[in-house]
Amino acid sequence: MPLSVPFPRMTTVLHVIDEHTAEDMLEQLALLRGGEAVACIGPPPAHLPFEGPVQQVHCPLGVGRLAGPGLARLAKRANILHAWSFLAARASCAAARRLRKHVVLSLPHAPRGDTADRLRSLIRSGVTFITVPTKASREAMLAAGVPDRAVEVMPPPAAAPADTDRRRAHVREELAIGDLPLIVAPHAMTPAGGHKYALWAYAIVRKMLPPARMIFPTTTPFLPRVRFFAETTGYLDEILFTGRRFARDDLLSAADVAVFFHERDDGVASLVAAMAAGIAIAASDTPDAAECLDGWRCGLRARPSNPQTAAAALLRLLEEPDLARRLADAARRRAQEVFGVQASRRRLRDIYRRFGSAPLPPRLDAPLAGAI
Repeated sequence: MPLSVPFPRMTTVLHVIDEHTAEDMLEQLALLRGGEAVACIGPPPAHLPFEGPVQQVHCPLGVGRLAGPGLARLAKRANILHAWSFLAARASCAAARRLRKHVVLSLPHAPRGDTADRLRSLIRSGVTFITVPTKASREAMLAAGVPDRAVEVMPPPAAAPADTDRRRAHVREELAIGDLPLIVAPHAMTPAGGHKYALWAYAIVRKMLPPARMIFPTTTPFLPRVRFFAETTGYLDEILFTGRRFARDDLLSAADVAVFFHERDDGVASLVAAMAAGIAIAASDTPDAAECLDGWRCGLRARPSNPQTAAAALLRLLEEPDLARRLADAARRRAQEVFGVQASRRRLRDIYRRFGSAPLPPRLDAPLAGAI
């Protein structure tokens, strides 16, 4: 049942999510929102990385724009609607046109395929700014024809885990890992997440090194596929699917290496979290990852969808502890300099302040240049 939650008196931003909002974006929202209210179009996500009430908005037929009237009733006290997914943006645009409010849409990476047309339609319908995590994503969106004025870079926030020694000891004791090397693949299981290549790389490395452990901590509809592939490697007893048993900070504290063998850019929130935790990183050479890792000064690269180069990068991190330590220290320093939570919050506030000089969306009765 929808929750009835009064908004704080001074609320100016209403964050809007939906059931399928990328986990990458929910993690960022958890660090950025402060005490601001959150509304969810339709049922809430299976996992929310933050506490506090979420106001559910009915979404007839699963169509975002039909949730506009219900969202508008919640958003009367907000000056800005901040959408964290495409469905949330469609509902936010519909509500904003009723209330003459501003809308910002945050994306985990530059969209692909025909999504640029959808973005241009959303801009015509009320989205004033779209945020992406890197300059590389911004350039990709401009190349796809999204207006320059509409795209802003908002570095994803990352915070170093607290009490790492205790967390490390707890996880390793619970999983009976002892002193074995621990590799974590913390990114959500998605079609482009590359978890198959992480398993493939591990299987290759295990032909040359003693046993280790690899952890997959997320739960999505792609889990059965990843588990099936794990069974084919012959090392299923060394691969741990922990679901939501441990918080991400617990696993980052316990791990020695984090891998992100994405097939293409797929979001960087978990990557910068691993950087902030100060562990060695191997990742696919995608534009967003290369930028976050400072041109590979903070991690080792592999070619996307290439298990041989992924295995080579993983092998080096496991066999060369001095190299792994240097890269981990460089990653931690860069996270502190570029992806600090307060710096990301200031950047977001700067974007919000720019709404003061931006045109308001069209009225509800004004003709739209494109459908949403």
